[in-house]
Amino acid sequence: MLNVISICCFAGREDKLSADNRKVVDNYQVELSEQISNLFNRVASCLSQQNVHLQGVNKLSQSRLEAHNKVSYCFVLLVLQQSMSYVLSVA
Repeated sequence: MLNVISICCFAGREDKLSADNRKVVDNYQVELSEQISNLFNRVASCLSQQNVHLQGVNKLSQSRLEAHNKVSYCFVLLVLQQSMSYVLSVA
């Protein structure tokens, strides 16, 4: 009779331990899901901010390139004009 009671108590403790472990695992999964969701949102926000920054850098680069091309074009025209003037004055 003592063995039966012992086995029942052991089985009851094992069931309680399994239930407690299940609660720990369930709580961990909930917490982990929340942390992963927060991390995902942070990464998405950072990527969005980086994209805006890169678009600004791209616009600035395009503007600089256009200004450089205009200056280069004007310089070439000036050199050609001076060359033509020189050729006409020598001729």
